Amino acid sequence: MKLKQTALLVALTCCISTAFAADEAKSTYDTSDGSCSAAKVVYEYKPDSLFRVNVQMGYVTDIALKPGETITYLGAGDTKRWLIDQSSVGSTSHIYIKPLAKNIATNMIINTNQRTYRLYLVSVTSNYTPIVEFSFPDEAFQKMMSRPLPWKSKEEKLFYDIYMEKKDGAYALKKLNRKYKVKKHGKLEKTLYPAEIFDDGTRTYILMPQSNKYDLPVLYNVDYENKMTLVNYRIKNGYIIADRVFRKARLCYTPKTYLDILPSDVLYGGAEN
Repeated sequence: MKLKQTALLVALTCCISTAFAADEAKSTYDTSDGSCSAAKVVYEYKPDSLFRVNVQMGYVTDIALKPGETITYLGAGDTKRWLIDQSSVGSTSHIYIKPLAKNIATNMIINTNQRTYRLYLVSVTSNYTPIVEFSFPDEAFQKMMSRPLPWKSKEEKLFYDIYMEKKDGAYALKKLNRKYKVKKHGKLEKTLYPAEIFDDGTRTYILMPQSNKYDLPVLYNVDYENKMTLVNYRIKNGYIIADRVFRKARLCYTPKTYLDILPSDVLYGGAEN
């Protein structure tokens, strides 16, 4: 049951990470791309994008940065027709923008000790944006995934070891190749067939059935001349794990009883293969 719960968590994590990856950044985000809450627009921060800010004569717009950031540079393309000021409230830096003319536009760059914000300022005659803030879902997701995932049993840890890998501080499902088939030689009951056969591009995993705890086969590599070489492998919780991928492998139960493992065009189906 615990292993099933873990698998469900992993699948959900994979879906979430895919959703983040699928959200390609736009060159410019309009106010309609942000989420509105009361009088403010909240943009999802993208490091290489511009964010439009609608401002209006006679009104001041408040740009609130992420708490804890310190402004290191503040610049605009047109500084003669815009009033720009800055302050801080607690640990949050604020930038105040006010246009001195109608129907003008410019850009603004804000550097902090953590990131760069790029704004596209437009002076409108109505419906200006009083407050602009930013959210950071990508950073929150990466931070969540960089934390060590707890496992409560050896089985759960084995699941992470075999099916997942850590890249750039985040866990992700491995890309597994399950396209294998077996060819029987001699009299061999199907109850002794591997339950699973797959590789991750580096290692090959062969899961033996729980009913076979004592008569485990020996794993060999078979070369192009049909010569067998004993493979260095280990057995962990029923998995035969070899640190290589095979063109042809052989599970020998006896000298005359063995299974050849070969690449296939279809997924391995166990004893029904």
